[in-house]
Amino acid sequence: MAQEDTVPRPTEEISVSSVGKGIAWNALASVLPQFLTLLLSIAVGRLLGPAEQGVQSFMIFVATTASVVCALGLPVALQRSVSEALGAKAPERLRYLVNWSLSSSFLPGLIAAGVTFAVGRIYEPGRWVDWLAVTVYAAATTVHSVSSQALLGMRKYRAASVIGLSGQLIGVPLTILWLFFGGGITAVVLVLSVTSTLSAVITIWLLRRAIAELGLVPAARLARLDRADRRSARKALLVFAFGGGISVLLDTVVMQRSELAFLAYFHSEVPEHLAFYNVAFNATQVAVRLPLALIPVILPTVSALAAAGLLDKVRRGYAGAQRIMLVISSIASGFLLACGASLVVLIWGQAYEPAGRVLLIAAVLPVLIGPMSAMVSATLLGLGHLRAVVSSQAIGAVATLLLDLLLIPPFEIYGAAVANSVGQLVVVSALMISSRRYAGLQLPRAAEVARAVLLLVLIALPGLGLLLLGAAPLLVVAGGMIAGLLMLAIAFPFIKPLRESDVEIAGSVLTRLPGQLRKWILAGVATSAQRSGTTMEGMTGMSMEEQAEPAQQEPVVGRSRAELKSRRGFFARHWGKAVLLIIGLLLGLTVGAVAGSMQKDSYTASTTYAIVQSPSASSTANPATAGVQPRTEPGQLALLTPVIAAVVADPVTSDTVESIVGHQINAQVQQRLIPNSPLIFNVQVSATTAQEAYDVARAYEKSMPEMPKVVDSLVPAQAKLTVVTGAEEPTKNQGLPKVLLIAAGGVVGLLVFAAAIWAFSQRKNWAVKK
Repeated sequence: MAQEDTVPRPTEEISVSSVGKGIAWNALASVLPQFLTLLLSIAVGRLLGPAEQGVQSFMIFVATTASVVCALGLPVALQRSVSEALGAKAPERLRYLVNWSLSSSFLPGLIAAGVTFAVGRIYEPGRWVDWLAVTVYAAATTVHSVSSQALLGMRKYRAASVIGLSGQLIGVPLTILWLFFGGGITAVVLVLSVTSTLSAVITIWLLRRAIAELGLVPAARLARLDRADRRSARKALLVFAFGGGISVLLDTVVMQRSELAFLAYFHSEVPEHLAFYNVAFNATQVAVRLPLALIPVILPTVSALAAAGLLDKVRRGYAGAQRIMLVISSIASGFLLACGASLVVLIWGQAYEPAGRVLLIAAVLPVLIGPMSAMVSATLLGLGHLRAVVSSQAIGAVATLLLDLLLIPPFEIYGAAVANSVGQLVVVSALMISSRRYAGLQLPRAAEVARAVLLLVLIALPGLGLLLLGAAPLLVVAGGMIAGLLMLAIAFPFIKPLRESDVEIAGSVLTRLPGQLRKWILAGVATSAQRSGTTMEGMTGMSMEEQAEPAQQEPVVGRSRAELKSRRGFFARHWGKAVLLIIGLLLGLTVGAVAGSMQKDSYTASTTYAIVQSPSASSTANPATAGVQPRTEPGQLALLTPVIAAVVADPVTSDTVESIVGHQINAQVQQRLIPNSPLIFNVQVSATTAQEAYDVARAYEKSMPEMPKVVDSLVPAQAKLTVVTGAEEPTKNQGLPKVLLIAAGGVVGLLVFAAAIWAFSQRKNWAVKK
């Protein structure tokens, strides 16, 4: 048999059906493990509590990050190189790259293991057994990622998916069962390390078998690569791996849980914050994982099509898939925004209410723009534009790190959610610009984005309304889901976010759906006549009948854009702007409503202290009396008032107050000097409950006069600290009215979108002036 007969022809096999099956399998491999991880997170939260879950989340975060960074882009580089070798019909090159990459993957695995163990010894040396298990997990994950991506590069989607799914399906139930019998964090990390190691071994075996099935092993009849070709293959792989490694690192900073590192550094005394943010992150990832499953399928497919010279096919498929994913993401984001916060409280418990509030922030931008970022980055990588992806991610990483430093110290988990969302928005904006500049890919039109955002807002409004009214979590989830489905059923055919070409892309899927569901989806497809602003009819200003008789019409060439637009009606010309303004108003109202729901009432209890002379000092009026120190004048005592007031913020004082109260205080304590009263100062205690504020204020009254620093400072001056007015019933602090916050949010959203529309309309004038 000739050599050509043994070499696969991938360009002949690539079709919508094959790519769709690959997306389905990879989506299953991405969504189901994330769902199982969510189940494990629920079990850990319920059985161990937020503090222990925070520690466990940080362990997994360190191991995963070390694995991703130390792999240095080798997995994605091997995936791309394998796809190119298949597309170029170079089986000997494929075999050599796979063998060399597998043998080289053990070094990054060992480095990742060492980094993980070192962080564990520094962060929490008392849990060395747990950190040792996490170290094994880091090494196994690194090796497994290389072999798994090689399988995806060969389009063995099912083989790559089954191993990960099997490990999760076996490991998660075992872990939960072990937790019920008191296994603790050790149960989680031990089972995870064992299943990861087995997955790595089995995946390598499957990769070897896949190569054998392609007729590449044994390869006695195939010419072996000479030394120069091997060096060239390694160099190309390592160059892309280095660039891809930078890309992966930047993606980890922006898209993943880099905020956990900042939370662990700035707020290490509150491990619950790690658990709250991790729960919100995992809940978001369940909605994001489905569109993110596009990357491992799009990258090898685009690489093979590019190698075959079919770039037009890439551009056409990209435009349609982008619209479909934008619509799917808007629906997922709407339901997550409507029900996510209450669902977290319902599943994890009332203690995880802060995680629900974080989810309100993280449910919009990451879920909405995650698919767009995934598609454009995968397409650019497949076309070889690595520098464009890296530069875009670098811009987003810088923005994310700056926002982390600015927002996480004062705003904790809420600042982390905002930083992550804005960072992803910066990345996807830069990627879109790069895709248009370097690859000629079509950007999403403003009207398409407006339709998707409008659909999101309409789905989310009922659930958010119930949440703001203070309904029970179960009622919010049930009511928000039912009302959201009704809004989706009504709004989708009215908004019409899809095009006719999108139906052709998903035609094989639509034919398998029930008749009524298929009719409903087709009702949401705008025809050419309905999309006059984005189709040939809208661009020329002519109807389809008029276009059929070009000889009877004046030539289109020479008409100005303004003349063509003037032939349409006022609503047809400006409806997009009106929709954007409405969306800006609705988004502003939503942000104001979320801010109002996060605003909690606080209570303040205050105590007034005074520095007075001790009785022994007042009885000694004559300074010349033998054996008695002269009395300190009030002016001199006034110099001690700031010193004594500062004792309130001393850690020793805080520990003493906590021992009196009997638990860790959750209150803000501030001292304030009284103007024109140099010997008097006031201590204010603010807490979320009146009882907490009162108890803490009373504890300060009891402990302050007896604190060592106070006694050591006042006794030599023959003075003492006394309570002038004690804490009484705390007063309630009224914040801004929720109605005012919602109205202000709506006005700001309207103004921001109006400014954006005006700036977009003036872009050509600015370009001419420049």
